Amino acid sequence: MLIRRRFRATQRAVLALNAALLAAGCASAPVAAEAQRPVNPAANPADTAAAVDNTRPLAPFASRPLALAPVQYLNPADSLGFTARVGDVTAYLAQLDEEIQFALTSRRTAKQWQGPKVLARRMRANGPYGVDVYDLGTAPLRNPQLNVKLPMPDPFASNLRNLIAMGTESRYVLVPYELLFMGPRGAGRAVLKLALVDARGAQLVWLGAVVSDPVAAFSPAIATSLAEHVADLVAAP
Repeated sequence: MLIRRRFRATQRAVLALNAALLAAGCASAPVAAEAQRPVNPAANPADTAAAVDNTRPLAPFASRPLALAPVQYLNPADSLGFTARVGDVTAYLAQLDEEIQFALTSRRTAKQWQGPKVLARRMRANGPYGVDVYDLGTAPLRNPQLNVKLPMPDPFASNLRNLIAMGTESRYVLVPYELLFMGPRGAGRAVLKLALVDARGAQLVWLGAVVSDPVAAFSPAIATSLAEHVADLVAAP
């Protein structure tokens, strides 16, 4: 409860900022460092990965049980043509999942987090009662009209409740809910949006985004860069 109270103190400002970020498709001008402090410092594509400040908003959860869901959705709209280069979307998102797990493990952090493969295996073990961890119903998070002050709607909320009831000891779920490519040609970036949800209360705790280093062409380095910046939210390199 202490962790939750701490996050509640900054939740209103965080969610307001990220609602604007979602509505703008991550293309808004950089915000002031003080306003950005509760959010990932790379939340705006115009900033470099190390810019603004070194706040680690998920650090309080580094030593706590937490369910880390698979990356849920690849936005097909991009100005770079990278989406067309992905090929097998399911395989690419699974690769990004593995990169994130590797980055966290390499930093020896988030040891109590249960990753996508563990969650998927536990859901399969529950047969027809298990939820599809690769399709948690995250469309509401991508809706610019989402009221972030209200509990999350079903089926997203019920899926998360079932997930923690059958697959994890944690009440919190970190959901990487959207991947998109954007930016000018020759310096494109990938943006991965994430939501931390209190699954028992169906309440958003934190919204944020990580942004890859700029690249001239689509390559495996994009997934690696995103994964490192997800790990940055939790612990220093």
